[in-house]
Amino acid sequence: MSDLRETTRARIQAAALECFREHGYDGTSMVEIARRASVSPATLYTHFTGKGALFNSLQRSDLALAASRTKERQEAILKAALSVFGEKGYAGATMEDVARAAGLSKAALYEYFAGKQDLFAALIENASAFANVDELLNGWLSDAHRTVRPDEAESFLRRAALRYLGLFHDPVKLNLLRVVLAEGSRTPAISATLVTPTIERSSALLAECLAGLGVSKEDLPQKARLFIGMLFAWAVFRSVLAPPANEASDKSRRMVSHAEIEMAERAARLFLCGLGWPSEKGRGWHESN
Repeated sequence: MSDLRETTRARIQAAALECFREHGYDGTSMVEIARRASVSPATLYTHFTGKGALFNSLQRSDLALAASRTKERQEAILKAALSVFGEKGYAGATMEDVARAAGLSKAALYEYFAGKQDLFAALIENASAFANVDELLNGWLSDAHRTVRPDEAESFLRRAALRYLGLFHDPVKLNLLRVVLAEGSRTPAISATLVTPTIERSSALLAECLAGLGVSKEDLPQKARLFIGMLFAWAVFRSVLAPPANEASDKSRRMVSHAEIEMAERAARLFLCGLGWPSEKGRGWHESN
């Protein structure tokens, strides 16, 4: 291992230790660790395959025990919060309601979350579908070997789109999404709790994956955001605002649909068309669409 690589790895571990101490295991994201270590998420994943591997590399039994106890209590709080927010909505729910549902005092609840907004943000972060955003992005990086080759751009984007649309299969998360849509116009910070993991992080990592396409690095984050935004808008309309009657069951929502496959293909082609990129079959975009 080179000196530079060893130095970078040590810096990442030091940043991770700070984050785990401050926020616990569940409250720490790979994106936050990368930010503190002053490295890109892509660089972080070249050293550690995921948050678990990074945590284990620290070999801190004191952190492991504290993290285990904290995780159990946080899971109980988030489970109670999910029920309360689902029943009363964001505006109607109170920290007292959540504390009562979790079997805690309000003072104990505030030891874990500073307020209702922080609690709701954690709920968004940890709810089963969107909790996997970091893993999803890591999958993109692995899938793309960290940089997409020009001749694989279209197929990579199709796979990336299907991975992303899979985030919207979870019915529990869709209930939370409905709460966000209902409350977001009145409380912009609530919308931000959803936008950050589902759009901003995804766009940033996708831009890194697409760096090999020869597009200006200045333009890539903006262009990647357009691709993700297109998928997000389609998923919200189809899953929340106007779900097809024949896909109403939990089972069908968890399966990749023909419509999702078509959307992934069209999104990939439209995105590359905007870049002036030819299709994989060698035809110009004016000919293939």
